[in-house]
Amino acid sequence: MARKSRKNTAQTPAVKTGMKVWKAALYIRLSVEFNGQRGDSLETQKKIMESFAALHPDIQVSGIYTDNGITGRTFERAAFQQMLADVEAGKINCIIVKDLSRLGRSTIDTGYYIEKYFPVRQVRFIAVNDQYDSEADQNSGEHIILPFKNMVNEAYAADISRKVRSQTRQSMKSGDYVGARPPYGYRKDPENCHKLIVNEETAPAVRDIFQWAADGVSLNRIATRLNEQGIITPGFYLVKCGLIKPSRLMGSGNWQTWTITKILADEVYVGDMVQGKRENKRRLQQQLGFPEDEGTMLLGMVTRMTSQKGMELAAAVMDELLKNARIQIAVLGTGQTEYENMFRHYAWKYDEKLSANICYSEELAHRIYASCDAFLMPSLFEPCGLSQLISMRYGTVPIVRETGGLKDTVEAYNRYDQTGTGFSFCNFNAREMLSALYYAMDIYYNHRDDWNAAAKRGMEQDFSWNRSAKEYEKIYELL
Repeated sequence: MARKSRKNTAQTPAVKTGMKVWKAALYIRLSVEFNGQRGDSLETQKKIMESFAALHPDIQVSGIYTDNGITGRTFERAAFQQMLADVEAGKINCIIVKDLSRLGRSTIDTGYYIEKYFPVRQVRFIAVNDQYDSEADQNSGEHIILPFKNMVNEAYAADISRKVRSQTRQSMKSGDYVGARPPYGYRKDPENCHKLIVNEETAPAVRDIFQWAADGVSLNRIATRLNEQGIITPGFYLVKCGLIKPSRLMGSGNWQTWTITKILADEVYVGDMVQGKRENKRRLQQQLGFPEDEGTMLLGMVTRMTSQKGMELAAAVMDELLKNARIQIAVLGTGQTEYENMFRHYAWKYDEKLSANICYSEELAHRIYASCDAFLMPSLFEPCGLSQLISMRYGTVPIVRETGGLKDTVEAYNRYDQTGTGFSFCNFNAREMLSALYYAMDIYYNHRDDWNAAAKRGMEQDFSWNRSAKEYEKIYELL
């Protein structure tokens, strides 16, 4: 009788009597910074761990947990948190990953789970490719090496993140579109995802919106016409194209005046792209505890809190401004106690409208410069002034008192000539300052295209030494 070949027959090790069986979770994570290498794909990670488990009879796979597109620098991941919940519930007592970087790329947090959290709960941890098994005797030296591996993983994540941000900034400067989804009326060029081309399916609706607005048709009437004609809304169109999935992002299906306002105010429809400003604003609102409202004017102040910087003007009208205006104010700085306490008081009284950060922070200062819609400098005197220059560079419109360097560098907005890079007031008077603020808010809320044009003119200003050197050269030539 012929003997069967055992050459290609998989041998599954038998479970020995009395052997502890581990209820294992296979944890799979694919980073948002996935580099396209096959070795990091979801399926490959799964196969590596399943092959490992198949060779160990004491491991029984109880579940597979997958975080797809989540960075390793945070542990607030849905599948990871569910896995921890199952650990607490006693459903699993073993966690297997392809390598340490799949668990996480934060040295401190990763070390905490491996050295504290898992041992306390008697959870076996295995990193297959790193040949680490918390239950293996030969791991005595690995406890020395593990922190270094975690540091390398974290450094890698930071380096990749820095390169991605640098490339994104360069793409923005080059005029490339870096958004995930194209604006309504456009689509991405199939041959270049950073280039927008007209979408003939939705562009007619955009043209009608601008034409009706130019003809003086009200926003409510425009919305009614679009709904009566059955024109698909931006949210529903993105769902139709498969560009968004969560139903909460698609809207009601009816055109709203706010949607039309956003389209009319978007510079992309006149050939300009201002990218990153909205996201900066949203993140600053989140950081400062403000309601995340793109439509509310966000006013910044980075200043020494002294009389020379015009704080007495701010103190005189702050209550009235916060009580009556649709505005959020982000304040950063230190100085005279009376002004520090004034801002603290109004931050307590209007906690959703004013954030008082009584400290020095270079990082927060630049976030305010970059994220705010407007920047206030009501100085009594100002020989030069840098904050207004920085804010204009970021597309943040300055509101200043006409004195010294502020008057020299900020051209007052003129609605009729469509000139100017900011708003200003002449006398050192609180009511004049408040009038300038109200005027700026009127342009921001009711004439957004004019506001955006002023911000763009400010961004185009050149206050570099190259320009100054040429001006000095002209003077020397006249001598």
